[in-house]
Amino acid sequence: MKEVNNYMEILVEKYLESVLAEWDICKCDKCKKDITALALNSLPPMYTTTEAGCVYVKVNTSFNPQYAADVVLAIDKAIQIVSEEVRHGESVYLIGFMGSGKSTIGQELAMKLKYKWVDLDKYIEEHQKMTIKELFESCGEPCFRKLEMNCLKELEHKDNLVVSTGGGVIMTPENVRLLKKQKTFYLKWDFDTLFERVSHDENRPLVKNYKQLWTLYHSRTKLYEETCCMVIEGKGKSTTQISEEIISLMEEENENSCD
Repeated sequence: MKEVNNYMEILVEKYLESVLAEWDICKCDKCKKDITALALNSLPPMYTTTEAGCVYVKVNTSFNPQYAADVVLAIDKAIQIVSEEVRHGESVYLIGFMGSGKSTIGQELAMKLKYKWVDLDKYIEEHQKMTIKELFESCGEPCFRKLEMNCLKELEHKDNLVVSTGGGVIMTPENVRLLKKQKTFYLKWDFDTLFERVSHDENRPLVKNYKQLWTLYHSRTKLYEETCCMVIEGKGKSTTQISEEIISLMEEENENSCD
């Protein structure tokens, strides 16, 4: 029996790295050990009975592809379990100036992490049955910021989200307090790039002219940096590269917490 289990453990270890390569999860030694143990425990009964195991070890000298298929499937299932345990509760929040790609990157990041994506502005619009522009026009910015804060509080204790916030979310001290408790990444770009992206967007109520937007940008930059846990420089990077960088940083933190 011991001989059989050792042989199956060798098979699991043989395929572990290749299967892990297809997953964006923590790959520290502790997580690998947990995955191996779960995979071995989930193998079909025929591999863990003395009779069947002895027949396999002593008689099957040629490679049987069915054994490999079963082992890979067991590893996949084990990775899913460990992945959910490692990532449970780690919602991600994206902050940055308007036009920084929070929505585009947020959607891609959520897809890669298998999280739910929430656009905070759209979340507010759905609750209020009005567009952001209409809310600014009807009740003013202070009223909108209060709505924004209430919605952020609703999301605070929800698990496995990628939340793309609005550019002015850091203007409310309570929002800053909430975001500092989360995995909050600041997507940073140079001003001219951002201005080029947003200058013709009529749905952005605070976009007026170059000088006013420049003043707004510089008034918020320090707040973004003080609120986030990590600054992500966007210059020269694609949305895919940025989302992968965020995942890599999350994995590094998971590895440190697993040690």
